[in-house]
Amino acid sequence: MSDRIVSISLGLLLVLGLAAPRAAQAQSSQLTWMFDAGLVVPVGTFDDYFEHGATASAEVAYPLQDRLDLTFGVVWDHYSSHAYYGTPNLNQWRFQAGVLADLLGRRNDGVTIEGQLRVGASSMASKEDFWREEGTLGVIVERDRVSFSKAGVAGSAGVRLRFGGSSRLNGFLGLNGNWAQLGTDATQVLRDAEPNALAPLSSAMSYALTAGFSMR
Repeated sequence: MSDRIVSISLGLLLVLGLAAPRAAQAQSSQLTWMFDAGLVVPVGTFDDYFEHGATASAEVAYPLQDRLDLTFGVVWDHYSSHAYYGTPNLNQWRFQAGVLADLLGRRNDGVTIEGQLRVGASSMASKEDFWREEGTLGVIVERDRVSFSKAGVAGSAGVRLRFGGSSRLNGFLGLNGNWAQLGTDATQVLRDAEPNALAPLSSAMSYALTAGFSMR
């Protein structure tokens, strides 16, 4: 089921990605390119498995109305291995389309507060294989080399403070909340080492603090 959802999501994103350039040919100067980077922090049960890491994204925005843009982009999140449980370093890629709207002020003003909603597909994978150990009384009984990966739907919502006004180069500071589907069985490979300590994980939740720039 999740594979079907991912396929449909990727198909929709591909259509949007191909349609936007065609629609923008006559108004290519209106495209806005956005890049940011910062800190991503897992929350909830996801925080039991991984620790904070780095995030970066690239997006393009096409104006639909004076205060509303259509966006398409990719986000990379890196979660660090848990210091105690030894879960692996994790890379997540999110391919998302969404809308970006002026909430307070207008983008030609010196400072604007913007809101953003995005949906799409997520692909997670451990950076490399890791060792899962089982033992008793300090003696390792079994040691397996395993990996973790999962694909599913994803979404995010956030706000950001944009400054620069009518200049072609603007800066912004952002706060985003992220969600990605995992499924109840997704983390069993991670739980096997600490079945009594790590709860089942059906979704990945995090927030990100970023700084970036946009240019037209």
